[in-house]
This record gives sequence, C-alpha cells and structure tokens, in this order.
Amino acid sequence: MYDKAKIELINLACGDKADFITAKAIYLLGEISYAMKQYDIAIEEWKILIQYYPKMDETMAVKERIALLQEVSTKVDDLSIASPLAQSYLKNGDYWSESTMTYKIDPSFLDTLQMAIDWYDVTIKECKGTAAAELAYARKLFALLGWEKERHLAGSSSTEGVGLKIDSKRYPDKYAECFNKFLDTFSCFETDFPESPYLQGFRLQIAQQYWKDKDWNNTRKWLEKMVAAGNDEATFYTHVAKKRLERTPEYV
Repeated sequence: MYDKAKIELINLACGDKADFITAKAIYLLGEISYAMKQYDIAIEEWKILIQYYPKMDETMAVKERIALLQEVSTKVDDLSIASPLAQSYLKNGDYWSESTMTYKIDPSFLDTLQMAIDWYDVTIKECKGTAAAELAYARKLFALLGWEKERHLAGSSSTEGVGLKIDSKRYPDKYAECFNKFLDTFSCFETDFPESPYLQGFRLQIAQQYWKDKDWNNTRKWLEKMVAAGNDEATFYTHVAKKRLERTPEYV
C-alpha cells in the first residue's frame, strides 16, 4: 500500500506541477516514511520542503517535527548545511572515514521499560482522544507485556525478563506491580477508546496471564468479557475465547 502511494507521490513531486501540488506531494512522502518508521528518510524529504518551498503551509507544519525527529534519528547528516563549499569539505572527509556516522545509546543500568512508558504517557496526555493516544495506549501495553533481554556478566551471558516476562516466582512483588499497572492501563484505554480494535487482543493477554498464574476465576472472567465484547459473533477472538473456555476450570 505504502509503496504504491509513494510511486504516485514521486510522480507528482517530479512532474511539471504547480508549487503547492509538488510541496504537498513531498510533505506526504515524508508522512509515509514517518509512518514506516523511516525517520532519516522522512527528515530528508521534509528538508527538501524547507529548502525549496520555505513559505508553503506544509513547510511550516514540518519544521518543529524535524527538530523532534532529529532527536529520534541516529544518523548525522549534512542536509542542513547550506554552503556548497562546506558540503564539499564534509564529503571529502566522509570519503576517507569508515564510520557509519550513527550513534547508539547504552541501555545498561537504565530502566528501559519505564523510559518507554514515560513517553507513551506523554503522548496519551498531550494527544488525548487522538489516534496517536490510542496507539500510545497499545504500545504501552505491549511494553508492559515485556521482553527478554541478554545480560553479560563476568564473561558469561544469560537472559532476564522485563515487564510481565519477569520471573514471577523470584520477583513476586515486581510482577504483581507490573500486572496491576497493565490492568490499570487497559482500564483507561477501554474508557478512552471503547471501540478500539486493539482491546480484544489485550483482553486475551490478560486472560492468558491469569491462566499462567492458574487463577481460573479471573481467566474465565476475562474470556467471557471477550465473548461479550464480540456480541457473541463468530470473530477471531471470540472463537479463541470460547475454545479456551472449554479448557478452563469452572468458577470456584
């Protein structure tokens, strides 16, 4: 879908069109690159707007976004250098440099889960009620579901869980805190976006978490919520919920 749209927009941008059409096409190319998380490309495309169409409405709209994206982007570029002579000097240096001209952030000793949550919370607060807030809720919940990360100590390596992937028997308090945060976040998500297509998937995650903990009452409760939310229609998630209910012990 994106590739076809880009081809059409490139044809518009490179064609013999009025300035406002060309500027709009370049702006939308940047929007697509941004949506695909190709932040460096988005920056490059939007900088063309600034260079050649400085007074267009689209240009004004992207100036602040470029500044924010450059914090996200890891690539150091010279697109903002206006002097051709200065650019040639830089290119001469680049010819001999074997650096990738990217920088990385060392995440050791950082609470990366909380740092991710902080930014999702900012999005939810500042963009309340928008598609961005809906996506931030979903990504916050995905972050809380957790992941496995490698640890390297004294020449040996091992993995440890983050979020709900943490060892619940070894760290029961941390696990409980994370699960409660997940439930609270889901509740807010459901209130703010009751029709979101993401909700059923997260209801299933909650039911599965209770299943993992052998909490059969809450497992059944959340599976039944899934069926009710689907209006008892035959959907992907209601089908999963009904099949799982067949294998879940009755209420105690």
